[in-house]
Amino acid sequence: MEKENFKDLSFNDVPKAVEFLIDKVLIMSKQLESVINLDTQKSSDSWMTIEDLANYLPDKPAIPTIYAWVNQKLIPYNKVGKRLYFLKSEINEWLKNGRRKTAAEIALEASVRFEKMKK
Repeated sequence: MEKENFKDLSFNDVPKAVEFLIDKVLIMSKQLESVINLDTQKSSDSWMTIEDLANYLPDKPAIPTIYAWVNQKLIPYNKVGKRLYFLKSEINEWLKNGRRKTAAEIALEASVRFEKMKK
C-alpha cells in the first residue's frame, strides 16, 4: 500500500493500512536504534588529542596543566611516539572517580561505622 492510496481509504482497507503503518514503524525503529548505537559507540570510545581533551574537560584546563597531570600520572593517557592520546571513555571514568562525597554522605558513613562498632 502506497502513501497515495491513503487518501481514498475505505473501512475495508483499514487492516491493510494498519499493517503497512506497523511495517514502516518497525523499519524506522530499527534504523533509529542503529543510529543511536553508532552515536553511543562514537561518543564513548573516541580518541582525543591533548587539545581536544582541554576543550572537553569541564574546567577547560590549560594544556601545560594537562602535561603536568600526565607527568604525575594523574590522568589516563596513551602515548604513541611523542604524541599523547586520551580515550574518551577512560576520561569519563576518571572524572567520575574524582567525585568528592558530600558532608551528609560522610556523616552517614561515620554513623553507620559507629553503630557497627557499638555492636
